[in-house]
Amino acid sequence: MKYLSIFLLIFITISCSEHKPSIEENQNEKTTLGDAITSSKQVDLKHRIQFINQVQTNISNPDALISILKELKSNYQSSDFYNNHFEMGVAEIFRSNVYLDFDQEQLSFLLSEFDEVDSALLNLKNIQTIVKILKVKYPENYDDSKSLALRIVKKNKLMIESMEWDNSDIKAQKIKEVNQIELNLNYYRAQIYQNI
Repeated sequence: MKYLSIFLLIFITISCSEHKPSIEENQNEKTTLGDAITSSKQVDLKHRIQFINQVQTNISNPDALISILKELKSNYQSSDFYNNHFEMGVAEIFRSNVYLDFDQEQLSFLLSEFDEVDSALLNLKNIQTIVKILKVKYPENYDDSKSLALRIVKKNKLMIESMEWDNSDIKAQKIKEVNQIELNLNYYRAQIYQNI
């Protein structure tokens, strides 16, 4: 939990947004670069707070949560803004038990989005949880889900390994966690094949 909090803080602090809400386009008013940067950071923080509040307000409604994420995708797809907010939103969802009420389509949406976004560092354990749920509730599609989850985990493992870390112990711990998740996913697969 300590590492999750650290990564969440780093993630929120460092994340750069390709989405920069426009500064007033008043032709008569000129702003300095410093004012523009400050304004952009304030607007971005305001959007983050509004988004998390929206997720928390609908935390008991799986359909509403998926709709919020899909709306975010339709507005900001393929931007750092979307990547960051999607990852934070899903982390918030998994802090509650509402994900247990998600149907196959909703769980598959989360998994496929994790494949599309640049990072899933905050949600690697949640990806493993999604695969466990799919294995139990929807075993007919389990193998595809597990393969996708493994690809996501490997992509994020490479990211962790290539990042420069101030503390090598934290990096080693994170790689150990990712290796365990990867091992668990492969173990689930072996269990499925033994039961056939």
